[in-house]
Amino acid sequence: MRVMPEPMPIRVAVDLTPLLPESAGQTIRPIIAGFLRGLVQQPRFELTLITNAATDREAARWFDRPVTTFCLDHPGHRRGRLPFRFFQRQQFRALYAPFGSARFLHSGVPVVSMVTNVFPNHGPWPSSEAARRQSELDNVRTSIVAARFQVLSDFTGAQFRGRHGIPAEKVFRTYPPVCPGPLPRPNPDADPETPYFLCPADSQPYRNHDVLLMAYQVYRLHSAQTAWRLVLTGMEPRRQDYLRNLAHTLGIADGIQFLRPANAEKADEMLRGSAGLVFPSLDETCGSQLAAAMQSGVPILTAETGGPAEMVGEAALKIDVRKPLALAEALGALAGSPTLREDLRLAGRRRHAALSLAKDVSRLSQTIAELADQPPVGPLRPGQVWRLWRARQDAMTRTVARRAYRLLRDHL
Repeated sequence: MRVMPEPMPIRVAVDLTPLLPESAGQTIRPIIAGFLRGLVQQPRFELTLITNAATDREAARWFDRPVTTFCLDHPGHRRGRLPFRFFQRQQFRALYAPFGSARFLHSGVPVVSMVTNVFPNHGPWPSSEAARRQSELDNVRTSIVAARFQVLSDFTGAQFRGRHGIPAEKVFRTYPPVCPGPLPRPNPDADPETPYFLCPADSQPYRNHDVLLMAYQVYRLHSAQTAWRLVLTGMEPRRQDYLRNLAHTLGIADGIQFLRPANAEKADEMLRGSAGLVFPSLDETCGSQLAAAMQSGVPILTAETGGPAEMVGEAALKIDVRKPLALAEALGALAGSPTLREDLRLAGRRRHAALSLAKDVSRLSQTIAELADQPPVGPLRPGQVWRLWRARQDAMTRTVARRAYRLLRDHL
């Protein structure tokens, strides 16, 4: 009887060069780690992580088994570039770009890119003008080079398709990974006598911290001595100083606490110890903390539109977070009603149980496998090169226009 040889594993390169150290507070990190752990568990894939020197070892520690890594910032690599022949020699059949960047434009293999930031121009914190221009350019590059686009909500997919004219069949949705298994134990250090709201968001202005602080001021005026504290995490220093000054101006500085968790474990403890998760972001793609909050039984208050509303379903108190008075009323309702909090806890756990990491990883792996079976894409076509050049010129033009507008605004 003839024994058929086992099929060769699909070699997949993973671009982790944008990964920052854990202390930088990249909120997308646990989402990416969850998807990659799921791919590593599948024997048909052989992953090679393309990393940078700052996080090379850190990325390898995400997995419970050895994973091949290739550190791009080691001496000998010209300005962090990898040529077309590198991907040929390594026999990669697909490139997965979970940060959404299109760094390796000439890889010659099909690219699956995760779209995490459809609107890069929400304000001046913490990005510089050059960083915003690069973010815009990365989105356009991704739309030109990638063969498939992974989004974390249908809301994000619709926004991305409309902005870049992407056909619907090239976009697939996977919700952020949820941890299966038993519910985490409540934080033993949490003090039920001093409950607090937790807002776990980074420094971008679309996180809506300004409106949240105005709403918290109104909530405090109506709740007097029973008002809960508000804990904000993940702040970039300049943005934190701005919000501290705003809190002093509003007279609520004594009720606001700014914390920066030292690591993921500390952040998880803070979440499980909170009495309510407040997530008032605008145009959010998903909200990686929502799944953990639902699993932990933490009541959620979030926007009625966007990725978070889609992900939590009916398992949250959803309002128009653009309105401070509506947000203040919701804070008061959440803090003042144990029945409402219990209903949201139960609904969150039911919603969490309905989400499936295995199903979403299967959708991602199936997409990669289908692309790997296609013929190599080869170098960029002249039309793609032209579109990339135009995108670079357009980004520079927008930058010059913004600078000219600010100059006229400030001096006329």
